[in-house]
Amino acid sequence: LSNFANTPEALGAYISSKTIDLFKRTGVFSERELNAHYEALVEAYNHKIEIESLTLEELCLNYVMPAAVEFQTNLADNLGGLKNIGLDVNKNGSYQMEMIERTNDLLTKLHNTGKKMSEARKAAHKLTNSTAQATAFCTTVKPLMEDIRGYCDDLELIVDDRIWPLIKYRELLFMR
Repeated sequence: LSNFANTPEALGAYISSKTIDLFKRTGVFSERELNAHYEALVEAYNHKIEIESLTLEELCLNYVMPAAVEFQTNLADNLGGLKNIGLDVNKNGSYQMEMIERTNDLLTKLHNTGKKMSEARKAAHKLTNSTAQATAFCTTVKPLMEDIRGYCDDLELIVDDRIWPLIKYRELLFMR
C-alpha cells in the first residue's frame, strides 16, 4: 500500500494510471468518473482548509490576541504600581517584565504569522487549478496554521485563566 505524506498526494491516487486501469478493467468506474471523484474530493479539501484558516484567523483576532493584550496591560499596570511605591522594577528576574516580554514576543509572532497565513490563503484561493490550489493550501497555509496553533498554545499557558476567553486544554480533560 502507498503511504502518502499529505492529502493532495493521497487524492492523486484516484487519477494515477494504475487506478484508472484497475477501475476501467473491472468496470467499476470510467476514467471520467474517477476524475470527477478526484475533483470533488480536492474541492472539498480546499474548502475545508480555507474555512479552517479563516476560523483560526478569527479566533486569534477576536479572542486570543485581545486576551493576551489585556494580560500584558494588567502586568504593565502592576509594574507601574510597584514603581510608584518605590520598588526597583527594572532589575533582572522581574516576573512581570519577563511575562510582558514573553507575551509581546508571542503576540508579535502570532500577528506576523497570521498575516502570512492570510496572504498565503488568498494566493492559493486565486489559483484556478484545483490541484495546484490543494498543493498551495497544503504546503503554505497549513504549516502557518500549525505555527499559529503553537503560539496560541504558548499564550494559553501564561495568560491568566480569568482573562482567557476560550476553554483551555487542561479543562477539556475534566469536562463532564
